[in-house]
Amino acid sequence: MDRFEEAFASRNIPDISPAEIEEFLDSHWKSCTNNSKRTIHAHLSGLFSHAIYMLRRENKPIFTNPMQLIEAPAGTIKEVHFLPVEQMAKVINLPTLPHYRMIMSILATTGCRCDDLLKLRVKDRVGQVLTFWSPKSGNISEWSVVPKTVEAMIEAHIQRNSLGMDDR
Repeated sequence: MDRFEEAFASRNIPDISPAEIEEFLDSHWKSCTNNSKRTIHAHLSGLFSHAIYMLRRENKPIFTNPMQLIEAPAGTIKEVHFLPVEQMAKVINLPTLPHYRMIMSILATTGCRCDDLLKLRVKDRVGQVLTFWSPKSGNISEWSVVPKTVEAMIEAHIQRNSLGMDDR
């Protein structure tokens, strides 16, 4: 965004044409991956959408978001592979330490990411409901309900380790 500001600082946002933006993108990010270009496209689209919103709030004439006229590069589609239920059951039931079994069970039943699980605190759990704050989805929070067996594992972990409400 800094480069964009430098290039167009003296201009009114509604006066910047799609052709100028495409030229700017080609000159600054030609060697980037398509995924990086898609991210830049999304950021610029958000900037223009915000400008349109602010003009609308002030009852000023609005314009079309020029990023809607610029095609974002196709991203790479990563094939997602899931463990079959039988394999996951084998992993969960390995004779390992109880907290590893608990971690694997939470990951398997909630679908949360490891970094979301690592941020989980005792106070983020009410019975079978886990609240994940600032997940990667971009939402403020997300809730997941775990089975009673997983809830029992979590409770046993809390008791075994004498965890307080702010502990992880």
